[in-house]
Amino acid sequence: MKVLIVDDDPDMVASLVRIMKGAGFAVESASDGQEALVKNRLFHPDFLIMDIRMPRLNGVDTCLAVQRERPEVPVILMTGFSDAVDEANAGIFARACQGGQVRIMLKPLDLDRVIRIVRNGQAQDELVPAFPTPFL
Repeated sequence: MKVLIVDDDPDMVASLVRIMKGAGFAVESASDGQEALVKNRLFHPDFLIMDIRMPRLNGVDTCLAVQRERPEVPVILMTGFSDAVDEANAGIFARACQGGQVRIMLKPLDLDRVIRIVRNGQAQDELVPAFPTPFL
């Protein structure tokens, strides 16, 4: 399974790449949404893990663009900002990523859960209800 990791924090990217490769996934990374769109077209990931707040193109707009091109690709949107979760609760992310498999997770991530979700190939897992209430 191929995973694309997108975050503007190089330390977060390096950690996630190392962990996901160690779990047996083929991994590519991007530092912002625009680079992610290019890698999405070239790498054809089976799963995206991306930050919400990034320069140039944020995670929500990137999610929208990816789903227009490849609606079957599940996405984990991650954030370290609780106000992003409040915005999600208001339905902003639900509208932005409507129709796709999307989960929003707070940093620091539960990495075992992330690996399980990616292995399952779906943004939802057996322990958590589907979007719009996937906050963990």
